[in-house]
Amino acid sequence: MTNGNLTLAVLASPRTTPLIEGEVVASDINVVAESIDTNSRAMGRLEFDINEVSIATFMRARELGVPVLALPIFPSTRNFPQSNFLFSKNSPARDLSELAGRTVGAAQYWTASSIWQRQFLHQEYGLRAEDMNWVTFQPERLEGLEVPAHLRHRLEVDGRSSEELATAGELDATLSRGAGRVRERESADAKPLLGKAFADPVAASREYYLRTGVYPVQHVVVMREDLAGDAAVVERVCEAFARAKEVAQTREDAAATNDFLDDAWPYGISANRNTLEAFVGAAHEQGLTNRLHSVEELFPANLPDEMR
Repeated sequence: MTNGNLTLAVLASPRTTPLIEGEVVASDINVVAESIDTNSRAMGRLEFDINEVSIATFMRARELGVPVLALPIFPSTRNFPQSNFLFSKNSPARDLSELAGRTVGAAQYWTASSIWQRQFLHQEYGLRAEDMNWVTFQPERLEGLEVPAHLRHRLEVDGRSSEELATAGELDATLSRGAGRVRERESADAKPLLGKAFADPVAASREYYLRTGVYPVQHVVVMREDLAGDAAVVERVCEAFARAKEVAQTREDAAATNDFLDDAWPYGISANRNTLEAFVGAAHEQGLTNRLHSVEELFPANLPDEMR
C-alpha cells in the first residue's frame, strides 16, 4: 500500500466541492482546486498524484507514453455539442451543413469539446476538418502538440475574441461557447453578434442521445500509473468521488438539466462505454492518437466492481 499523503487536484464543481471543502474526506489524500488548464498541463510533466484533466490531453499523454491511467470518473463539464455551436450574424452561413469553406474558431484545436464537435460535424453533415478554415485562441496544452499541418489554420495572436473576429467578418462560427471568451453581447443594432446554431439545443441533444447513447465527457480523473497499481489507493479514490457525488445529488445546484438522462453524471466504464468508444475513435480519426486505443487499456485492471 502506498504510504504518505497524496495530492488530488480537481476543478471546482458540485461533485468535487464536498471533497474540496472536507465534507467528504479521503484518507491520506489532500484535495486542492485548480483550473483544468493548469491540471492538464501539469499531467504531461507528472506534477501530480491524482488529477482531473482534459480527456483529450490524457489520450495524447497515453499516446506519448506518459505513465498515467484514468479512473472512469467524470465529475464536471459534460455537455452535448448542439448547445455549443454559434454562428456569426455577419456570416451568410445559417446551418452547420454550410460550413464548408468557412472559418471556424475554437479555444484550442485539441480540446475535448472541439474533438466532439468535429466528430459531430463529420457524422451528421459529412464535414471533415480540412473542409474548413480554423482559428484558435490559445496554445495547445501539451508541448509539441500542434494543429495538423495540412489544415488551413492560424493562431489568433492579437488577443481578439471570437466576438471581435465575428464583428470584423473574419469568423463564421465557433465550436464552443467558451472559445475565445465568447460573449453573446448586443451589438449596436440590438442583434447578437453570435447566435445558436440550434433553435432548441435540448431537443436536438435528446434526439442525438437517444439515437447514439453518447453523452460527451470533457474531463476525466487521472492518476500516476504506479499509484494505479495499488488497489487500495484506486478503491479509496473511487469511493471518495462516489460519496461526493451522492452529496452533490442532494443539492439543487447539482440537478440534471436534461430530463432525458437517468443519471446526469454517470461514473464507471459500463455506464459510459458508448461515449468512451466514440471518443477514442474520434481521437484516432482526427489524428490525436496514432492508433485506435481500446477502452479497457485506459483504466487500471483493479477497478472496484461498481466502476467496471
